[in-house]
Amino acid sequence: MVQSMTGFASVVGGTPSRRLSLDIKSLNSKGLDVRLLANKEYTSWEQRFIAALRERFTRGRFELCLQVTELATELPERNLVTARRYHAILETLRRELGIVQPITLDHLLHFEEFTALNRNEEDLEAVWTELHPLLNRCLDQLATSRKREGEIIAADMAARMTELGTCLDRIETELPRVNAQLRANLLTRLAETRAEVAAERFEQEVVYYLARCDVTEEVVRARAHQRQFLAILSNSDGEPQGKRLGFLLQELQREFNTLGSKAASIDIANLVINSKVELEKIREQLQNLE
Repeated sequence: MVQSMTGFASVVGGTPSRRLSLDIKSLNSKGLDVRLLANKEYTSWEQRFIAALRERFTRGRFELCLQVTELATELPERNLVTARRYHAILETLRRELGIVQPITLDHLLHFEEFTALNRNEEDLEAVWTELHPLLNRCLDQLATSRKREGEIIAADMAARMTELGTCLDRIETELPRVNAQLRANLLTRLAETRAEVAAERFEQEVVYYLARCDVTEEVVRARAHQRQFLAILSNSDGEPQGKRLGFLLQELQREFNTLGSKAASIDIANLVINSKVELEKIREQLQNLE
């Protein structure tokens, strides 16, 4: 299955007393990288998120944004001792620096130690229990998003690879004419030099020269890679195919480089150039696939 590495998913849920919000954005990466954006008390869950992502994906850079908002009608317990200590420090600074404005609650709210909830391990596990089904739902959405974009990329690459096959057809069609023209050119040059060459020796030289310019093997190998590339794109199994497609693309580029170096006519050279342009566009798209 062809799947993009870029996607986005967002879910919201929770309980009457707590609102949970989770966003996941995935981008291109050679491996699997995870970054969690959350309050300090939830950063210990990063390994849990990584494990959940590894079960679904093999590559990508994932950015997770978790927000937990308490909706209780009663104010949560605050660390009043810490609040009084910070207030005393700020009040001392205000007097020593000659600041006229009084210390307000807004100043204290900037200190995380004061605003953080005093949650114990059981409280955190309760939050995780509520979050877990939301995480699975979010990962389902992300997989759907990556698959949808992968299908769009696959369709574009399939169209370009089909065009590549058309170029190979035209190169094959050109080969007999090019070989005949090369033979005629050799005869013309021989006549111009007025040299006497035995017919058998002349045929040997022609065969040798045409063998050096012949691109039949390169065309056959390129067509095999092109067909295999299209077959993988149409494969619907669950395995990511980005690396296999990357290998085939490298082989195609190698064959067309050889075709370009051996091209004995301007028509074949132009077809090779057009094919290499398509291969470069496919390479750019392939970087987005898992």
